[in-house]
Amino acid sequence: MISQQKQILRREMRAQLSEIDAAGRLKLSTTLSSELAIWLAGRHVTSVPVLGFVPMTSEPNWWTAPEIDPLHFAYPRVRGGGVEFYAISCREDLVPGEFGIMEPMTDNSRRVLVESAGIALVPGLAFDREGNRMGRGRGIYDRILARTSPGCFRLGVAFDCQVVASVPVEPHDQRVDGVITPSGFISCSRPQ
Repeated sequence: MISQQKQILRREMRAQLSEIDAAGRLKLSTTLSSELAIWLAGRHVTSVPVLGFVPMTSEPNWWTAPEIDPLHFAYPRVRGGGVEFYAISCREDLVPGEFGIMEPMTDNSRRVLVESAGIALVPGLAFDREGNRMGRGRGIYDRILARTSPGCFRLGVAFDCQVVASVPVEPHDQRVDGVITPSGFISCSRPQ
């Protein structure tokens, strides 16, 4: 039942995201990135490891604001069922990975332990105001978030249309503490 609800919501979200053209996506991403820069500025991100992600075409490009330096983040590298994060020294360290998503090359990158992260930026197809998150269905980010420390702030990154009234959840689903959108920051109540 819940998996069917998720399939329906995934289809709806993919349809909504496909309606945003490239110019609209850039405009929304630029606004979101500025909101994220403001949010991060108050958290002294240079002193804690921050987990990021390389956005797919349909996802918000959170690193468009000039105040956000992509080199201050660690990015996932997926191998089989495992994921490790690596800091990069330049954007050229990102190469197409297992799923065609840009990932760090390990030769030029420094490994960052998920357990040491103070902030995790989290992609998803849908979020609600309770902190529930629905990903693309592989469970990769549920496994990543399960490894973060209790003090890690989990921040969903989404367009406004991706914040819905309710996300169906299963026991393994991991929640976020907040969501950043082009309209600003949404605080969520995640049980500890």
